[in-house]
Amino acid sequence: EGHRASTDCLAGVHLLSQVLPHSKERVIKTLLNASKKITFRISALNAPFAKKELLKARQYRWSADGQGKHKSWFLELPEEQLLEELKFLWEEIYAYAECLPVEEINAKNRFSKKATLKEHWIESLAQAEELLQ
Repeated sequence: EGHRASTDCLAGVHLLSQVLPHSKERVIKTLLNASKKITFRISALNAPFAKKELLKARQYRWSADGQGKHKSWFLELPEEQLLEELKFLWEEIYAYAECLPVEEINAKNRFSKKATLKEHWIESLAQAEELLQ
């Protein structure tokens, strides 16, 4: 039997119309709300090798396979966590305010093959706070 596009479409609509168990919201509403949010990807550029396990424990991933512009440990997080994470990096990983690349990710550029992520080089909490305004 050949491929049935109409069956796939109906399955997709069915999934999107389901109610999530914890939030009690429809999948489509949650998906649309998430698409409106901006996230940031911090690259822990030139992080000391000795701090690798500490970064992994905070869910950082290694970007050697082209997931980011920089060959480094990186973490993607919501904007409300950006300041806290920069503070952690400067206090626990570098012990000084290393100038770090922070990429702004939105629904339009998240899966784009073009290098359209807006990159900011942040070297202070004041500069990061400006970015968030």
